[in-house]
Amino acid sequence: MGKRLAGTIPGILAAAIAALLFAAPADAQTQTSFRNPVLPVDTSGGDSPDPWLFRHNGRYWINYTSDGQLVYRSARVLDALADAPERRIWPPAGQTEPVDRKAELWAPETHLINGHWYVYYTATAAGTGVRAHRIYVLESRTDSPAGPYRFKSELSLPQPYAIDGTVFSLKGKLYLAYSGGPLFTPASIYLT
Repeated sequence: MGKRLAGTIPGILAAAIAALLFAAPADAQTQTSFRNPVLPVDTSGGDSPDPWLFRHNGRYWINYTSDGQLVYRSARVLDALADAPERRIWPPAGQTEPVDRKAELWAPETHLINGHWYVYYTATAAGTGVRAHRIYVLESRTDSPAGPYRFKSELSLPQPYAIDGTVFSLKGKLYLAYSGGPLFTPASIYLT
């Protein structure tokens, strides 16, 4: 046992010395800012929360929330998304949403399901805060993820609030995963 330990110690010392020699110097400068090459924060302080990125027919598409609207950008190459024009998904120009789903539109995700494009998103009634957030679905009227879209439905979910839904298919069955739960308790992830 003593010989085995004696043979191991030089290996451990060599590894420790190598780690010290190749480690970054302690006085190395650290980068204090980062510019997202896909979708940077704009100079006016706006942001693009809850992004959803996908690729379809040779184009990259990114959905996010901007100024109370669900929007997208599309480009042939990923790093061109930042310069692509922002286009509205929902609500359509000139259309007012019903009061129960008018505020805090969040987390749009566009999915191709059985040949149709759907956007899943979260919204609530104005002034209700998190307690009334629900998941809604839009359906494209065309075969393009650009839409236009029409309102399809609110998802009937048992939790008092439900946010950030995503869908996926597993073994031919469609599932919805989302965050939700009773108020003022830690949120849980649900799968239906």
